[in-house]
Amino acid sequence: MKFKTAIIDPPWPYRKVNGNNNHLGGFAYHEGKEIHYNLMDISDLKKLPVGEVVSSYLFMWVAKTFLQEGLDLLKEWGFDFKSYLIWHKKPGLGVGYWFRGDCEMIMVGVKKGLPSLRTNESDTFEDLFENDTFIHRRIGHSTKPSLLHELIEKKRPLIVKTNKSGNTITTQTSFPGPYLEIFGREKPESPSREGWTVIGNEANKTRGEDILISLQDLIEPSVK
Repeated sequence: MKFKTAIIDPPWPYRKVNGNNNHLGGFAYHEGKEIHYNLMDISDLKKLPVGEVVSSYLFMWVAKTFLQEGLDLLKEWGFDFKSYLIWHKKPGLGVGYWFRGDCEMIMVGVKKGLPSLRTNESDTFEDLFENDTFIHRRIGHSTKPSLLHELIEKKRPLIVKTNKSGNTITTQTSFPGPYLEIFGREKPESPSREGWTVIGNEANKTRGEDILISLQDLIEPSVK
């Protein structure tokens, strides 16, 4: 496995809700709205070899209507759900059915047998983080803030303690690289983030390519 820590932003299968139309509809909830990107059924997302590419930690963006599906995907890919982060979007009054959505969740998955991390993250990043929540302005449809990348990249001192038996216990505090971003979106004129491999049909290196092919190429590179 090449990558130890990854971010994934699945194209969740939102559906149109006008009349009896229940087809995949992107962000187009109603007629006349633009479909921003191609979507995938949960069954197709489960088939992606994410667990073969990512060996340790996975951060997954999850819309509030797909929390159960998010848990199912983590399990299917071989990760245990351990924790979450919340992006509180400013300004508020987003879209939604039951309630207007002002936040988005990031599920944290860990491969079985690997340690949970104690980062002590609470007041870093210019006070934007408050425990498991960070505040950041809305930055365009489906565009995510880079604070998550910064949180993952941050190098922290190990926590070393001695227990009552005199044994030294070292607690991991940093997320190991190399890093991967799946379903990443990049502007053609912008370079990829340093230290990250980015794949997706809107990523520079794999633009227009099927995500399954991109992931399989990470497992067994082909000649292109």
